[in-house]
Amino acid sequence: MPSQLTKTLKLLIILLTPILIILTAARMLATDQYLAFEYNKSSFPPDPFGYTQHQRFDLASTNVHYVRAHLPNDTLSVLSLIGGLTMALIGRQWGIAIETALQNIQL
Repeated sequence: MPSQLTKTLKLLIILLTPILIILTAARMLATDQYLAFEYNKSSFPPDPFGYTQHQRFDLASTNVHYVRAHLPNDTLSVLSLIGGLTMALIGRQWGIAIETALQNIQL
């Protein structure tokens, strides 16, 4: 008859294995290698705003590093895009566009 410690360890392993597999898979999806794989697929859609694949990869990679490394809040705001626009400016423009759209919907 198995001891109580053996039963507890088996139960712990059974409960933690799916969680470990899911977390490992999620961690693997947040890597530059996975981004490169996705962005280099022939079925990957073109950018409607005119960014090149390289620009899109750089922005995505920076965002992934921002999330994984817990970088300061202003890290993304200093990124420059096409024509010298920054991510902060783009974010404000999107915010204004979303606000306007929501106001139009509420009318």
